[in-house]
Amino acid sequence: MERHCRLDKSGELLLRKAMLHLNWSARVYHRVLKVARTISQAIQLRRGLRAP
Repeated sequence: MERHCRLDKSGELLLRKAMLHLNWSARVYHRVLKVARTISQAIQLRRGLRAP
């Protein structure tokens, strides 16, 4: 998953803070990344762009 959905430093920091604050497991962390990737692809398709 990390190969296809890389975060910049600020995004990674935000997600890790949420993970600690909300007591997320590694599984939840990866699910959030998958949802973010799906949303990104949907936006690209909606705009008529090719998904990466």
